[in-house]
Amino acid sequence: MRALAEALCSQCNYVEKPKVNCLSLFDGLSAGLFVLLNRLGLDVGNYFSSEIDEDATKVQTFHFFEEITKVGDVRNLSTYHLKKFGAVNLLLAGSPCNDVSRVNPLRKLLYDPDGTGILFFEFIRIRNYLNAAAMEGGYEFFWLFENVTNLDADTLQDMNSFLGCTPIKMIPASSTRERYFWGNVPGMKEKHMDIRVNFVPLQSFLDPGRTAGIDLLGTITTSSSSTKRKGTGCDAVVFQNGEPSELHLTEIEKSLGFPSHFTDVNLPYTRRLKLLGKTWDIDIVQDILEPLCTLFRKKAVLET
Repeated sequence: MRALAEALCSQCNYVEKPKVNCLSLFDGLSAGLFVLLNRLGLDVGNYFSSEIDEDATKVQTFHFFEEITKVGDVRNLSTYHLKKFGAVNLLLAGSPCNDVSRVNPLRKLLYDPDGTGILFFEFIRIRNYLNAAAMEGGYEFFWLFENVTNLDADTLQDMNSFLGCTPIKMIPASSTRERYFWGNVPGMKEKHMDIRVNFVPLQSFLDPGRTAGIDLLGTITTSSSSTKRKGTGCDAVVFQNGEPSELHLTEIEKSLGFPSHFTDVNLPYTRRLKLLGKTWDIDIVQDILEPLCTLFRKKAVLET
């Protein structure tokens, strides 16, 4: 009888938890939805995706046609549209980094209306509206914002000021691609990394018959040069049959936590690489969002 009571109680708790409704800005490959569905097994009520890159939306449609609602350009999401979304529990975003990264000597920073850095303020606008709506409606609202770590001091200070908090630094186990994350997801601050905690060698992601020339993959960007080794006589990071070889896209996909061929939707190498250079590391996002599993309903069967 006690076992039956516990089972019924468990069912009640399952039913009482709400589905998670998510809005993802600058959504790219919908890494957030991939994590929510396939890694955390959460029951997603609505996933609103704001993305204008046609290659990215092509990948989204291929994998998530039934789960995703495309809402277009973030700049066109007015209060009218946001109200129509209803209760949004989770806001995800990583605004373009090109004009705020110190790597770009021609960067236009945050305030230039002709640059992409100013899109940061679209996130702030929408975050503030959704937070106020959640407070008024009495439901949970969490947000997560990502950007590069190589920001100049003034830009970082301004972003911290508008976001209302300082970031955590996350270092992937599979590459040197450090990133900042700001947000209010429970337990985030405890996840900050100053040094790499785990290490997964490049060899573990390589296709059969291939040998890694380095232990740790560098930062994959939108440029094909990011897949090559710098400062050596041979720029290959992978060898096949003893000969230098470029990284396969399937290997990059696996290193980021995606299944092989995730971006294989009839796009050429360079355009697939561009998409992968902009996306999130799946393992890191899973680690940050995992506490949401105690607050939102899980699907009866974890999707694969």
